[in-house]
Amino acid sequence: MRMSLPVGEQLKNYRTRRRVTQRDLAAEVGCSTASICRRETGETPITESELLKLCSAAQRIVERRQAENTPADVLSGSGT
Repeated sequence: MRMSLPVGEQLKNYRTRRRVTQRDLAAEVGCSTASICRRETGETPITESELLKLCSAAQRIVERRQAENTPADVLSGSGT
């Protein structure tokens, strides 16, 4: 039987797989790095809505980085 990870560890795994730092995530959602750390370690419980907010924020960071690294001709559709 497979045991699921605590929610905080799931958040950390989600964030680190996407190469998002605690600092970047904290800045995106408007909280401190310590607040993200406490949630990941389980010191501060995470509600379901908070987890969704944090994961969505991590995904926005990834998407923004991808857009910044995409050549302008690809974004405009004028690439060959």
